[in-house]
Amino acid sequence: MPHIPEIHDRFEFDAEQGVPEEFAGAVPVERFNRFLTWFDGTFYFGLLGKDGVTRYFHADIHAMEDITHNLNGLLELTKPISARPMTPVAPDTTFIETQMAFTVTYQGGKAAGNSELILIAKGGKRYQTVLGPQLTAQIISSMYRTLSAMPSPPPFDFNTLTAKIPGGQHQGSKTVTYFGQDYRSDILQVVGVLIIRASVLETALVNLLSALADLTIERAQALFYSSQNNKARLDLIASLIPASGASDQMRDEAKRMLEKIAKLSQRRNTLVHGIWEFKKDKFVVKEAKPLASGKQDPIHSYRSIEELASSYHSTSVMTEVLAGQVRAQRVTFVEKSPEP
Repeated sequence: MPHIPEIHDRFEFDAEQGVPEEFAGAVPVERFNRFLTWFDGTFYFGLLGKDGVTRYFHADIHAMEDITHNLNGLLELTKPISARPMTPVAPDTTFIETQMAFTVTYQGGKAAGNSELILIAKGGKRYQTVLGPQLTAQIISSMYRTLSAMPSPPPFDFNTLTAKIPGGQHQGSKTVTYFGQDYRSDILQVVGVLIIRASVLETALVNLLSALADLTIERAQALFYSSQNNKARLDLIASLIPASGASDQMRDEAKRMLEKIAKLSQRRNTLVHGIWEFKKDKFVVKEAKPLASGKQDPIHSYRSIEELASSYHSTSVMTEVLAGQVRAQRVTFVEKSPEP
């Protein structure tokens, strides 16, 4: 039985001290090349070096067994070593064999924007840590560069799980990136203004409801916001117009105002709930109501949203003016009423 060296016998020098001079002229092996087994058990073989030269050796059966055992042992030791980072490893570094990895992103609270990295090691042991947005981005970029350097990298798509608007990407210096997609900054800005103006219009409607029903603002707010349906809110205000005591002119103006607001709300709903599609530096938003009897014209430009936001603003102002007129008329009517 040939002698099989122990693992520590296989290393005759300390690898951390560098490669000894005796290996300075070593030739890197390309592959196992030519071989011949002779009838007396002698084994002839060649090793092709990366320099293109084949170097020949021969050994008896006992030497070959020893070489085979040594090489097999070295191979098993080399596999985990080659998988480790090439940078120096700290003495207290712990290596784990990861079987599964996934992340969880915090959406709210103090940890909003942070990601929790969870590693499941062999045997089921769990390791986890919380990463800030900047560090998460650095890790992703580093891994992406590493994968890209491979001869045959695995499929890797930053936007695999990103819901994207179809169509051509917005491009240029006036774009900002959200969720892996570029948007024209002026479009985002005017959409934000529209949302604010819609909220201001709701405040004006509460004021009109308060004036028509002769309620405090607090009570009018409780009634108005008891429903999240915009049509129900407008119907509530419309039902109060005949019993408001306002003049015929004011009642007619209130009806026209509510009809205009209903149309503005439909346009806003198309923008929020419609189907978006990019057209290079423009976009189209189509109404997503296949059963609707009357469809809205598609919104297709920055200017369309800007005009809608402007209409919201002017209508808010006129609604506030109308609410003030209704209150002024009620005060005048009370002052002129004769004593019973």
